[in-house]
Amino acid sequence: MNLIKEQPDNNKRSTALLYLNSLIEDNIVLFTRIGIESKMVAVNAVTEKITGYCHKLMSSDFSTYFTESEKAHQHCKEVNDNSLITDHALTISHRNAHISKMFFNINIYNSQAGEAAGIL
Repeated sequence: MNLIKEQPDNNKRSTALLYLNSLIEDNIVLFTRIGIESKMVAVNAVTEKITGYCHKLMSSDFSTYFTESEKAHQHCKEVNDNSLITDHALTISHRNAHISKMFFNINIYNSQAGEAAGIL
Protein backbone atom coordinates (compact mmCIF):
# COMPACT_ATOMS: atom_id res chain seq x y z
CA MET A 1 0.00 0.00 0.00
CA ASN A 2 1.38 3.39 -0.91
CA LEU A 3 0.55 5.77 1.94
CA ILE A 4 2.24 8.82 0.50
CA LYS A 5 0.33 11.46 -1.37
CA GLU A 6 2.60 13.49 -3.61
CA GLN A 7 2.22 16.06 -6.32
CA PRO A 8 2.67 14.70 -9.82
CA ASP A 9 6.22 15.03 -11.05
CA ASN A 10 6.90 14.99 -14.79
CA ASN A 11 10.61 14.36 -14.26
CA LYS A 12 12.03 10.91 -13.70
CA ARG A 13 12.33 10.22 -9.99
CA SER A 14 15.80 9.86 -8.63
CA THR A 15 16.86 7.08 -6.31
CA ALA A 16 17.34 9.64 -3.54
CA LEU A 17 13.77 10.92 -3.89
CA LEU A 18 12.39 7.39 -3.80
CA TYR A 19 14.38 6.70 -0.65
CA LEU A 20 13.16 9.94 0.93
CA ASN A 21 9.57 9.07 0.11
CA SER A 22 9.97 5.59 1.62
CA LEU A 23 11.15 7.21 4.85
CA ILE A 24 8.02 9.35 4.91
CA GLU A 25 5.69 6.43 4.12
CA ASP A 26 7.19 4.08 6.68
CA ASN A 27 7.33 6.57 9.51
CA ILE A 28 4.94 5.98 12.40
CA VAL A 29 4.94 9.66 13.38
CA LEU A 30 3.77 12.77 11.57
CA PHE A 31 6.12 13.36 8.66
CA THR A 32 5.92 15.92 5.88
CA ARG A 33 8.16 17.25 3.16
CA ILE A 34 7.78 20.97 2.56
CA GLY A 35 8.99 22.63 -0.62
CA ILE A 36 10.82 25.93 -0.79
CA GLU A 37 7.51 27.79 -1.25
CA SER A 38 6.32 26.53 2.20
CA LYS A 39 3.83 24.21 0.47
CA MET A 40 3.50 20.57 1.45
CA VAL A 41 4.74 18.29 -1.31
CA ALA A 42 4.58 14.95 0.53
CA VAL A 43 2.76 13.72 3.63
CA ASN A 44 2.23 10.38 5.31
CA ALA A 45 -0.96 8.79 6.64
CA VAL A 46 -0.20 9.93 10.19
CA THR A 47 -0.21 13.56 9.03
CA GLU A 48 -3.60 13.00 7.42
CA LYS A 49 -4.97 11.45 10.60
CA ILE A 50 -3.68 14.22 12.90
CA THR A 51 -5.03 17.04 10.71
CA GLY A 52 -8.20 15.29 9.55
CA TYR A 53 -7.44 16.21 5.95
CA CYS A 54 -6.29 14.12 3.03
CA HIS A 55 -6.14 15.65 -0.43
CA LYS A 56 -6.39 19.20 0.90
CA LEU A 57 -2.89 18.91 2.41
CA MET A 58 -1.05 18.71 -0.90
CA SER A 59 0.15 22.07 -2.18
CA SER A 60 -1.29 23.85 0.86
CA ASP A 61 0.72 26.08 3.15
CA PHE A 62 1.91 23.86 5.98
CA SER A 63 1.50 26.55 8.63
CA THR A 64 -2.30 26.74 8.26
CA TYR A 65 -2.64 23.50 10.27
CA PHE A 66 -0.97 24.94 13.37
CA THR A 67 -2.64 27.01 16.07
CA GLU A 68 0.26 29.47 15.84
CA SER A 69 0.98 29.60 12.12
CA GLU A 70 3.44 32.48 12.42
CA LYS A 71 5.47 30.49 14.94
CA ALA A 72 5.56 27.55 12.52
CA HIS A 73 6.88 29.83 9.77
CA GLN A 74 9.49 31.24 12.15
CA HIS A 75 10.81 27.75 12.93
CA CYS A 76 11.25 27.12 9.22
CA LYS A 77 13.16 30.38 8.82
CA GLU A 78 15.41 29.31 11.69
CA VAL A 79 16.26 26.05 9.95
CA ASN A 80 17.53 28.05 6.96
CA ASP A 81 20.08 29.68 9.26
CA ASN A 82 21.04 26.60 11.27
CA SER A 83 20.34 23.67 8.87
CA LEU A 84 18.68 21.80 11.74
CA ILE A 85 16.45 22.67 14.67
CA THR A 86 15.23 20.22 17.29
CA ASP A 87 12.47 19.92 19.86
CA HIS A 88 10.37 22.91 18.83
CA ALA A 89 6.91 22.80 20.37
CA LEU A 90 3.95 23.42 18.05
CA THR A 91 0.26 22.61 18.30
CA ILE A 92 -1.60 21.11 15.33
CA SER A 93 -5.32 21.65 14.81
CA HIS A 94 -7.51 18.81 13.55
CA ARG A 95 -10.40 19.91 11.31
CA ASN A 96 -12.84 18.95 14.09
CA ALA A 97 -11.04 21.40 16.46
CA HIS A 98 -9.11 18.71 18.37
CA ILE A 99 -5.55 19.88 19.01
CA SER A 100 -2.34 17.87 19.33
CA LYS A 101 0.73 19.31 21.03
CA MET A 102 3.93 18.03 19.46
CA PHE A 103 7.66 18.57 19.35
CA PHE A 104 9.21 18.91 15.91
CA ASN A 105 12.66 18.38 14.48
CA ILE A 106 13.19 20.21 11.22
CA ASN A 107 16.09 20.05 8.79
CA ILE A 108 16.91 21.09 5.25
CA TYR A 109 17.12 18.58 2.45
CA ASN A 110 19.13 19.31 -0.69
CA SER A 111 18.64 18.59 -4.36
CA GLN A 112 21.14 16.45 -6.24
CA ALA A 113 22.80 19.70 -7.29
CA GLY A 114 23.43 20.47 -3.61
CA GLU A 115 20.94 23.32 -3.41
CA ALA A 116 18.30 23.60 -0.68
CA ALA A 117 15.16 21.89 -1.99
CA GLY A 118 12.93 22.14 1.07
CA ILE A 119 12.59 20.98 4.63
CA LEU A 120 11.63 17.81 6.46
